[in-house]
Amino acid sequence: MAGASEKEANQRTEQANELGLRRLITRHREGESDLRTWMQDRLQEIRDHDRDRLVLWLPVGFAFGAGATCSVRADDPALVWVILTCLALSIWLSCSLMAQRSSDQSRAKAVYALGLLSLFAAASLGGGASGLLRAEAAKAPRVSDVKTPYLVTGYVEQIDRTQRGTWRAKIVVETLSHTRLEAQPKSVRVALAQDEPPKPGQKVRCQAILRPPPGPVVPGAYDHARRAWFQGLGGVGYALRPCAVIEASPALTQSIQFRLALWRAQAARSIVEATDSDGGGFLAAVTTGDRAWLSEADVEALQASGLSHVISVSGLHVGLLGGLIYLVIWKLAALVPALSLRLDARKIAAVIALCGTGAYCVFTGAEAPAVRAFIMSAIAFGAILLNRKAISMRGLAIAAICVLVALPESAIDPGFQMSFLATAALVALWEIWERRQEGPPEIGPLQRAAIWLGGAAATSVVAGLATAPISAATFGRVSIWSLPANLLAAPILDFWVAPFSALAASLAPFGLDDWAWQAAASGLSVMLKIAHWIAALP
Repeated sequence: MAGASEKEANQRTEQANELGLRRLITRHREGESDLRTWMQDRLQEIRDHDRDRLVLWLPVGFAFGAGATCSVRADDPALVWVILTCLALSIWLSCSLMAQRSSDQSRAKAVYALGLLSLFAAASLGGGASGLLRAEAAKAPRVSDVKTPYLVTGYVEQIDRTQRGTWRAKIVVETLSHTRLEAQPKSVRVALAQDEPPKPGQKVRCQAILRPPPGPVVPGAYDHARRAWFQGLGGVGYALRPCAVIEASPALTQSIQFRLALWRAQAARSIVEATDSDGGGFLAAVTTGDRAWLSEADVEALQASGLSHVISVSGLHVGLLGGLIYLVIWKLAALVPALSLRLDARKIAAVIALCGTGAYCVFTGAEAPAVRAFIMSAIAFGAILLNRKAISMRGLAIAAICVLVALPESAIDPGFQMSFLATAALVALWEIWERRQEGPPEIGPLQRAAIWLGGAAATSVVAGLATAPISAATFGRVSIWSLPANLLAAPILDFWVAPFSALAASLAPFGLDDWAWQAAASGLSVMLKIAHWIAALP
């Protein structure tokens, strides 16, 4: 009986360890402080329960390395970083093999810890190598003569507005006066001297004053020259007279990019023309990523109120679009017995939603937040196809690695940092909620409303706390009233703007979309009023 009781006790202990519910008993060790004892117990807990989550620190190490070589270590040779990365990976493999073959448990743990440090070092060094290789690949000439006007001929790649409201064009340079061919920059950005801008893809000839992209205004501030370097931007300036449009077809490799930019500009213009409220420019920015029609006053109000994340096409937009497509297709497929009895309606909806979010990401310009959101959605929908967990930290880590490998300079971009920090905080909140959810399966409408309001408040608080340090360090501001602003704006965006925008996009091919765009813009007009009201608070 005694042996059976001991066996049952051991089984209960093992089950508690597997479920992560083992209670740590802080023992007072002679000669050790309570803080040291507490730290040792917590480290033991990490080793016992969160060992498989240590891999989530790899994108953090990769980002540190990429950020270092894109800024303070930009002159290092890339080959040295590549060699060091291979050396660190070799040490990690050696330590892993030694830890598996070692019979001494204490020695195996020490070797295993050394291997983890080597793996983290390899990630950091690999990020550094990636940043240096990307910086070398983006290397391009810059303009040098800042006094003599240039005659620029090239193709319009992008149209936006300056802070003064005038049109501005990014031009892919074909020829540049009094400049040798090998010294010509890839592209320049010119403030236009005309009321109606040229369209993306058109060939133009402009006489303009150009200068190299400026550096930070004060030491440690945002470096526009660094961003321009990775964009291939070799000069900025202003046109002395209206640019002349030359009818010509761009090369096939460029025409696809220009065609997407043209569609994006045309869609934004059509949305603005279809709406007669002040939310039209806001709606164009939210749906297409084109901010040219959004006024500077509205941008300032959105930033001060903590609602600026709505402007950037990111996880909010891709998540709403993907979730809406998934829900509609799932319910429609379930209504067709011949289809739903043979195939899983959820998987059909996941495939269609994945294609829709991918097309939307490409259409809006495929910026880093949108790419991150698409990768996250691809992992989530792929998990549905494979019957796995859709939302996880591993998915976010994979998305971060993919974005950083393609665009290492994103590591020092505030938008990238705030986007991933907010998403990581929300995924962590979801994991806590998923573990502790013990409510009844059937709840009433009042309880659903209370849960929704509580969830909206929690997500706003968590995302705000996660991004506040980056906002304070980069922009010198923290949105004090962001919680009430997001609580007021979230239902408008989720239940008003998003459904009418999706409906308008569906009706656009038939020419029946104007009323739906107007309805969506009216919702964003209300959101702008909330933003201006919150921004005016002390």
